[in-house]
Amino acid sequence: MKIINDTPVFEPSECYFGLDYIDGVLVIAITDKETWDNDHCLNDCFGSHSLPDGILPDSMSEMMEATWESDDSLEKIREDLIKAGFTECDAISNIAKDYH
Repeated sequence: MKIINDTPVFEPSECYFGLDYIDGVLVIAITDKETWDNDHCLNDCFGSHSLPDGILPDSMSEMMEATWESDDSLEKIREDLIKAGFTECDAISNIAKDYH
């Protein structure tokens, strides 16, 4: 993690993601590994500002803290995030379903 303009910015390798369809919309949850490993919850201060510019697929739009949506397929987003260096976490996919 780096601090840029007083904001923590995480590399993809420092983050988990989960994804699933909720009411027909692909929802992606991303959080830093430290918050998840210590507290088993999403970091409610995590957003696009928490990641390096240009690291997320252009098709992802931020919904609220730690969550995005996309019109791309689940498989495409999963592939793009893994390729960028994020780690998939099934428990986060489940929490996204429960959160809704």
